Amino acid sequence: MKKVGLIGSASGWGAQIRSTEKGPSYLYRQGLDQHLVDQGIPAEWLNMIKPNECTKDLHMVDNESARPYVRTHLYAVYQSVGEAIHKKYFPFVLGGDHTSAIATWKAFIKARGDLGLLWIDAHMDAHTPHTTLNQACHGMPLAALLGYGDKDLIEDTQSRLKPENLVLIAVRNYEDCEKTFLEQLGVKVFYMDQVRINTIDDVIEDALEIVTKNACQFGVSIDLSAFDPRIAPGVGSPTSFGLERADTLKALQKVGQHPGFAGLEIAEFNPMLDYEDQTTRLIEEISVTMLSRN
Repeated sequence: MKKVGLIGSASGWGAQIRSTEKGPSYLYRQGLDQHLVDQGIPAEWLNMIKPNECTKDLHMVDNESARPYVRTHLYAVYQSVGEAIHKKYFPFVLGGDHTSAIATWKAFIKARGDLGLLWIDAHMDAHTPHTTLNQACHGMPLAALLGYGDKDLIEDTQSRLKPENLVLIAVRNYEDCEKTFLEQLGVKVFYMDQVRINTIDDVIEDALEIVTKNACQFGVSIDLSAFDPRIAPGVGSPTSFGLERADTLKALQKVGQHPGFAGLEIAEFNPMLDYEDQTTRLIEEISVTMLSRN
């Protein structure tokens, strides 16, 4: 079993409400690494990447002006993930806003080649600067990973995710331009309505078949908004009528046991909005479920 390398992407500069930057540090203080070790999973924190620029008022800087801070942060995450892979760790990135995905998976593709990606999220995150009104970067990571949009967000413009290797799950909050964009590229999307009809277990099974068809390895990027706010209240952009806890954990266990599973990311944790550490406990449960291998 590879040792799990935890990397904190402690930035909210890509979001409209920036307090998701507190998520990784909170998980560090709560002892996520020790919790994994106690469950028999070798794990350690490799890095806690914080923005170079801070402001007392988290709403002070507009999203477009925050772009340089986002770029600086993403490059640091990119380097950290690449180094973790080079040192043979299993990379596990914890955010922070979901803009981190650009750095996480570009670093992975750069180091390991073609990658399948399960994107579990209430949102499509497939905007470009030309289609988004608020200019928040956490609405753009999938477009950037696919090679579109703001190429200045990260220096690596060569490591691209192939549309046929991408699957979105639990989507229910998006703009028509995002849907059209992904449809034109042929990306498979399992909307939340389909999950309810077919069950999350069946959807995950179909998704695994897709992401491993043309790639021998795959990663999983989870925006906690995929879950219903009753279960995960501490989320950057909570969205009603989401995934349920027990059924989803059971399905994610199947993902974690797949031999091609090679990297994990959990984003958009906002401890300031959590209630009685419900979201913290969910993160712990997801982590143990997916990282425990038989």
